[in-house]
Amino acid sequence: MAYASLPLRTRTRDLGVLTVVWDEPQAFVPAEVEVLVAFAAQCSQALDRIQTREAELRSARQLTALAELALALGRAESVHELTATVVDRGLAVLGAQGGAVAVTDPDDPTTLRLVITEGLGAVAQQAYAVLALDGPMPVSIAARTRRPVVVHDAAESLALTPDMEQVMPDTGCQAWFALPLETGGRLVGALVVGWAEPQVFGAADSEVVVAFAAQAALALDRLQTRVAERTALTALAGTVEALQPSLLPEPPEPDHLEVSVRYLPAARQAQVGGDWYDSFLLSDGRTVLVIGDVTGHDSHAAAAMAQVRNVLRGVAHHSGGTPAEVLTGLDAAMRDLDIGTLATAVLATVEQTAADAARGARVLRWSNAGHPPPLLVQPDGSIEVLERPADLLLGVDPERSRHDHARELVPGSTVLLYTDGLIERRGVPLDDGVRWLGDLLSELRHLDLEELCDRVLGELAGPVDDDVALLAIRAHPEDRPRPPSAGPGRLPAEHSALR
Repeated sequence: MAYASLPLRTRTRDLGVLTVVWDEPQAFVPAEVEVLVAFAAQCSQALDRIQTREAELRSARQLTALAELALALGRAESVHELTATVVDRGLAVLGAQGGAVAVTDPDDPTTLRLVITEGLGAVAQQAYAVLALDGPMPVSIAARTRRPVVVHDAAESLALTPDMEQVMPDTGCQAWFALPLETGGRLVGALVVGWAEPQVFGAADSEVVVAFAAQAALALDRLQTRVAERTALTALAGTVEALQPSLLPEPPEPDHLEVSVRYLPAARQAQVGGDWYDSFLLSDGRTVLVIGDVTGHDSHAAAAMAQVRNVLRGVAHHSGGTPAEVLTGLDAAMRDLDIGTLATAVLATVEQTAADAARGARVLRWSNAGHPPPLLVQPDGSIEVLERPADLLLGVDPERSRHDHARELVPGSTVLLYTDGLIERRGVPLDDGVRWLGDLLSELRHLDLEELCDRVLGELAGPVDDDVALLAIRAHPEDRPRPPSAGPGRLPAEHSALR
């Protein structure tokens, strides 16, 4: 029968109203009114404290969600993962039911392709997967105008476009927030989020949506850049892979000398970089073995490598000289032909005189142009690092003299030539890498040569940071049949008489 309503306010804002009721008539003498006013003041203070605390908690939750969203988006590998992360894990703190990320179709710039979360339903995922950029939908307008589009309820949805009359039952949402996704002044897509109930979208809520959209734009730009890089690398890989057989050919297998080769490209590259191997026969019966590394790790390095390799073959066949003489001629030719690159290399020949043949031995003769030293594995497992004072790398000073070194190869011995990608580890001295490789070869010496090379590469855990090339030879006893594991032996036709 009696009512007393008092405003609840602070010095800066109104909080609400306190209403007290009685079931009997009341006279409300001044003292009673003073009590009611004092009670309302106490309620105002309590309500202000509660609302402030709730706002702080809400802000903390939103900041936490934003931080978690940034971490999760960094792991997203597709637009589907990005969309689910932004909408389901991020904007869920605002009660969003679902949403979508739209990207322009690379084959049709007038079309948007949407990745829609499950919260909007299967019907929406099929019906609105493709939209016209110049269409009336909120996400199309946001992408086209690069401005946010805010729709608070069903009435505003219908006022925006009659098409929303069908969108609302299809999605179960009547309130929408759409934003362009931009980074560095460039449009990469658009984000649209829907709510089932009407929304007010206060300043704090809008700030959260904008912050989430900024994170989504960075993640989407990263994904699109990665896709473009993969596409370019795939095209490059196809081109270089077609050239690979000519750049890294199959080696010959003269007599009882088995040759095995391997090439492992760096994880960041296509198929071939600056590392290379080569093996061929000279007219005097010597087998030539080459391992080299041209500076660089891209298609330009591969092209320079092909030039150096082909020039080396020509010099070796024409001069018929020792390894040091061939490398000297190669260095001069690189200068005269203006190849313009630096390279390291080990050039070796396997030779056998009549006296050597009578003893069942061969001679390995080599010259080293600034390259990691070859490793010799004796049949008993002992390791010799064929480390002699290395000469200057190729492409620096063609006038500098070079030196030959020689070592006898007994039957059953193995020699490994390799590039530095096999032994280089961040923070580990090269000598330690060579020592590790020697211990590994001693352990694996009983394996067939092909399996030995596979096992050596298998020791490289995960993708490698640098190209790796291997060239291994094994001297089989000549008074026995060629081992089946060594294959039938492959000789160019012009050298078939050497068998």
